[in-house]
Amino acid sequence: MKLLKRPGIGVPMFGVMLAAVLVPLNSTMIAVALPEVADDLDVSTGTSGVLIVVYLVVMLVGQPLAGRVGDAVGARQVLVVGLVGMGVASLGGALAGSFAALISARTAQAVFAAMLVPSVQSIMRGATTEANRGRLFGLFGSLLGVGAALGPLVGGVLTSLAGWPGVFLVNLPVVVAALAMQRRPVEVVVPTAERAEGKGQLPTGSVFNRVFGGSYLAQGATTFGQYMLILVVPLVLDDRGWGADEIGLAVTALTAGMVVVGPIGGRLGDERGRRAPCMVGLVVAAASLWVLAGIGGDVAAAVLIVVLGTFGLGFGFAA
Repeated sequence: MKLLKRPGIGVPMFGVMLAAVLVPLNSTMIAVALPEVADDLDVSTGTSGVLIVVYLVVMLVGQPLAGRVGDAVGARQVLVVGLVGMGVASLGGALAGSFAALISARTAQAVFAAMLVPSVQSIMRGATTEANRGRLFGLFGSLLGVGAALGPLVGGVLTSLAGWPGVFLVNLPVVVAALAMQRRPVEVVVPTAERAEGKGQLPTGSVFNRVFGGSYLAQGATTFGQYMLILVVPLVLDDRGWGADEIGLAVTALTAGMVVVGPIGGRLGDERGRRAPCMVGLVVAAASLWVLAGIGGDVAAAVLIVVLGTFGLGFGFAA
């Protein structure tokens, strides 16, 4: 069975994944707009950083809750509500005339964004078999990585063209496109017993299980490393006088590794088990972070690009 072989699943599934890409894109896209936000709304640059923190914190708390709601009422319903809410909150952010209003819009944006990822994952599980699920989730992980990595570049272009409101307005056409693709929903088959009484499918005690807990910890560690690089490296390189083309190449190297290796890791997981690819990816990602930590300020561009690309390869393999 080929991936996405079911009739009518191609376009709806693309819309589902497009919705998910909004989440990491919005987590990093605003980073380069913070100085302009601070100047325009008369707050310090440090204070403007709350826009990033509040988004990530609300996402952390909201995703498990959204997953539970999705188990109770259906993933597609939660996905549609999340998309509509994301569009409204983004419009509110673009029109905000004060920092307090912008924080409120950003918080609402995070609440609705938290509905997207667990809903998308649930839909993907129901649309594939165990035999080819890893390939789809590998592609899914790659797309999330691309969304996060392209965020600073997209944010920079939008900020220069339309000011900081541009990083909010860009969500509107994406939301409309994702909703339009859901006119023919992906078929999701979830046993009724697993959705009874609004309880999640994952027992609470599994968090303390060595296998499940270890996988959560590993995913959290690699994601932290990914966001650290994507958010901090462009700012550091700009401060050291790197040109926009060099910074873009560095971020592209990080992204390319995730895109290329993600589906490969997923396929190997389907064929030979998922533990080995994950462990190899984590080791490669950790080693590249260790090398990056020891690099001095006068490092050659080629060396840094190789190190960032290596981290991307490891992260994509583990995803």
